[in-house]
Parts: sequence; C-alpha cells; structure tokens
Amino acid sequence: MSIYDWSTTAGSNASVGSINWSENQAPSTVNNSARAEMADVKGFVDFLSAAKIATGTDTLALTSGLTLTAYSQGMMFAFENTTQNTGAVTLNVDTIAAKAVVKNHDVALASGDLEAGGIYLVAYEATADNFQLISQVSNASLSSSDIGSTVQAYDADTLKADTADVLTAGFATTDYSAGTKSSGTYTPDEADGNFQYAVNGGAHTLAPPTNSCSLVVQYTNNASAGTITTSGFTLVDGDSLTTTDGDDFFFFVTKSNSFSLLTVKALQ
Repeated sequence: MSIYDWSTTAGSNASVGSINWSENQAPSTVNNSARAEMADVKGFVDFLSAAKIATGTDTLALTSGLTLTAYSQGMMFAFENTTQNTGAVTLNVDTIAAKAVVKNHDVALASGDLEAGGIYLVAYEATADNFQLISQVSNASLSSSDIGSTVQAYDADTLKADTADVLTAGFATTDYSAGTKSSGTYTPDEADGNFQYAVNGGAHTLAPPTNSCSLVVQYTNNASAGTITTSGFTLVDGDSLTTTDGDDFFFFVTKSNSFSLLTVKALQ
C-alpha cells in the first residue's frame, strides 16, 4: 500500500495497509500507524524528487518503491534516465504494464529526447493510455545546423510589415492570371499580387480593390469582348476602351483613404 491508496474522503482512511486510524484504536497502534504514514509520505517525496532510476534504453523499467498495482489518471512519476534513447520509448512502472511515453500530447519520442543522466517527469493519461512527458526534451535546443533549415537565419535586411525601411534593390514578381471576365463584377485583390492580367471575354464591371493599394491589370480583348463598365472609382481617366479582338490595355489602379483612381492606357 502507498499514499496513492489514501482517500480524499476522510472517513475512508480508517485503515489503509499498515496504517490504522480507526475509532477507539488501541493506544499501542498509534506509533506504528504514525511511522507507517511518515514512511508513505517519504516514499512519495523520494519518488517525485527523481530519487528513482529508470533502467533501459527505449524500453524503460522503473521501480517506484510504492508497491503500485495499477495506473490512474494524472499519476506522476519522476525518474533519472540512465541511457540516451534511440527512438520511441515505453515505460513500465512496478511491472504494471509498459506504456508509450509521448511528448506534445501525442508525439512519439525521437532519438535523443531522453539523455543519460537527465531527470524527467511524466504523467499518466488514462484516455490515451500513455505517459505524457511534462519535462522538456533534452534535444529541444537549437543547433547551428538548424539555422537556415528549420529556423530562418537572422538577416538585418529582412523587410518587416510594420517597420519603415529603404529598399536599395529592385525585385521581380510573377504575374497573376485573373482569368476571363465575361459577366458580373471583377474586383482585383492585391493579395493575388500587384501585377495581374485578365481577358475581356464579355460585358462586365470593374470595381476598385477593397483595401488601399496600387496594382496593374493588363487586359486583352478576345473575340467575345464586351463593354467594361466601371463602378465605385472616384475618378476614371486615360484612353478609351475598345472591344476589338486582340487589343491590349494597361489598367493602373490606385486606392488610398477610400479614394480610388483608374487610369487606362491603350497598348496599340
């Protein structure tokens, strides 16, 4: 019996193992009960302070000293590891049963997660029927090989969305195809890129983007080209549009502080 056999209901603790706190108990049993209770508490303290050593590499065995017979939800075990693991790990406490030890709730341990001499704390999770590692794994720190592969290297020239900066070089972009527009309303989205192209395949409406931005849309008429009507722009100027098959146009779109401008430039 151990402290895990004690009850949170006071009346149920009259007799637990060699501890006897029954009503009208014989005076001669008081000292034995007190010493047994102290031994249970000391055993529990030793166990949670990692005084116990787990043996094995990936199949760990641990003797708790608490004479446990079953695991229960939330039961915690602290131990010192003897050998670095090489892969997934199981832990068997007091020969009850071997259960998987996992990190981050449900991830099997990887090689080096437990190192020799490391002290670890696990808790039993009854639903998943495993031990969840509460301690940080030993190989969690970054190494030089992580920089530039799993972690972005520091670069003072990184452009930040909320920091003013001065660009000293240009950049290229990939044009976004907005497809063929033949009906409804086309509202360019800057999230698709600031350089876009579309085909006028029928009468439709062009509206300014929702957010403040500047973008260019290159339009090409096909044989079914129709009239492009604008809606919502503060000002539309530039060249006249046609519906002639093969004609091309640049649409320069700017929106700022709810004002929007469309400038059309014919390319023929």
